[in-house]
Amino acid sequence: MRRILTCSLLLASLLTLALVGQQLARAAAADDKPKAPAAGAAGAATDPMAGMDAKAKENMMKAMMPGPEHELLKQMAGKWTCDVKFKMAPDQPENTSSGTSVDEMVLGGRFLKSDFSGEFMGQPFHGMGLTGYDTVKKQYVATWMDETSTGMMMMTGTADAAGKVMTMTGSAYDPMVGKDKNIKQITRILSPDQHVSEFYDVGPDGKEFKSMTLTYTRQK
Repeated sequence: MRRILTCSLLLASLLTLALVGQQLARAAAADDKPKAPAAGAAGAATDPMAGMDAKAKENMMKAMMPGPEHELLKQMAGKWTCDVKFKMAPDQPENTSSGTSVDEMVLGGRFLKSDFSGEFMGQPFHGMGLTGYDTVKKQYVATWMDETSTGMMMMTGTADAAGKVMTMTGSAYDPMVGKDKNIKQITRILSPDQHVSEFYDVGPDGKEFKSMTLTYTRQK
């Protein structure tokens, strides 16, 4: 009787092990089948503007693209010879010098990068700037930095309807008086091969005067 009971228990154990083995095999086979990637999983294609309001998406796309105003900037791209006239105060004589400027459109036609080399007060001089048009704020924007200062000049402005005259205003720190001073720049496109930039400063009497004139002639 004991022998029969022992055999029955052994048979039941073997059947249980067989059923467990079949279940494990089915689970392993299921894991081997390819699965669709979960939403947001690495490698899955995503739309960075998904869920964005249609008007907001349209505004963002407009802000990303250059517009017709950038055509004015393209007129000033090229290699130029520069004649410079400069004076520190209204009652001082003009100093003259010459230089070169390499100007090119960068960042997909969004900005005009200027790289100027010349001299200032008898010393080698190097400066660079960026000019663009902010399609969101509807204004031209410009920055300038050079070896005479550790600061950066920033200006904003507009152009006339013909796209031939650009007027920019801004401020720059004047170390001689220890505060910011107002600056104005007027650029006139005279022809495809020549344009002139005039800078206006504020004298000790508080009146505006022309402090610098740069005449750009395209190199042939």
